[in-house]
Amino acid sequence: MKKMKSATSACGTTVGAVLLTAWLTGLPLNALSADSTWMQGFPPPVEQRVNRQDFSIAPKNRWSLQHIRELQPTRGIWRGTQPIVRLPVTLKDLGSFSSPVRNG
Repeated sequence: MKKMKSATSACGTTVGAVLLTAWLTGLPLNALSADSTWMQGFPPPVEQRVNRQDFSIAPKNRWSLQHIRELQPTRGIWRGTQPIVRLPVTLKDLGSFSSPVRNG
């Protein structure tokens, strides 16, 4: 169970980083798509490798978001047979949102 939580947490962090990057830079999400230079060839050159230590750091996080199952143990979660239930939504103004930036 701990491994699944770790993978879910890591994936959530990566997704959040990509969404935050898109919001802060004003770029559309498709502009932040995975860079095709990562993990090419066998074995990939050292400077193009993505590993568990740096997969969540830009620009490698763009590739790893789409390849998380190659880096972290993940598991599909059965949702059951009941219909999907819509969760309540509370919209908040993010105009004054700020976040600390690593190394700056």
